[in-house]
Amino acid sequence: MAKSTAAPAAAGAAAPVATPKATKPAHHLPTPPRARDEFTGIGGTYMRDPATGVRTRVPPPAAAEGDDNTAAA
Repeated sequence: MAKSTAAPAAAGAAAPVATPKATKPAHHLPTPPRARDEFTGIGGTYMRDPATGVRTRVPPPAAAEGDDNTAAA
């Protein structure tokens, strides 16, 4: 006796319905990386201009006079 299978049209009717995947809200999406600039990979302290987004290097603070604690007595 030959085994009978469902017709191709009927087999597709039993397949689950694909629902569209919900997208994440904007605050859950990853932040895109910033563009590379001339300071990329160089350590230090930088200040970013809020209007343009351009970074400028902040010079390190100068050592204060008389802060040397090694010469005690």
